[in-house]
Amino acid sequence: MPSKIGRIPCPHQSDAWFVRIMIGIFRPAGCARFLLALMLAVQVTFGSGCEMPRLGLSLEPDHSTRSVRADWDDVEAAVMASTAAGEVAVVTAMRQETRWTFELKTILGERGVMVVTLEAGSADARDGSALIGVQARLGRRGDPDRESRLVRAVVERLQELAGREIAPLPTTPE
Repeated sequence: MPSKIGRIPCPHQSDAWFVRIMIGIFRPAGCARFLLALMLAVQVTFGSGCEMPRLGLSLEPDHSTRSVRADWDDVEAAVMASTAAGEVAVVTAMRQETRWTFELKTILGERGVMVVTLEAGSADARDGSALIGVQARLGRRGDPDRESRLVRAVVERLQELAGREIAPLPTTPE
């Protein structure tokens, strides 16, 4: 009877799965599959780094898009003051030269986005106002009523602030 001492374990024994995986990884096809799986895991974990695709929402001109002549510097304050109308909270706000992008979260936990754009060449040198476009999208399928309320509230607040340093917030009766 042969002795078990000094024998090399057979790949069909307990560690066979590890050996097969390691051999499969280092074959050209196995290596490609491993790298593809690794890249997919990194993509799912960290995302693409792009703002709009991460939200999974698209903005298209529709019922929740309005324009107003107002002061560009008042956009952030108007959006922050108007969030209650759409039952949302601002998660992040990003300002670019002619565009504000607000990532929103609804009271139901759905994500949303509001984009406020400065229309090119619309600035008025006399009063410093400009034509500003406001649009919003809430949830994956959209919520036309809340989107319209939110956009309308932002437009109204921008109109209240136009040409002023401050404007009191309207009080709601209790």
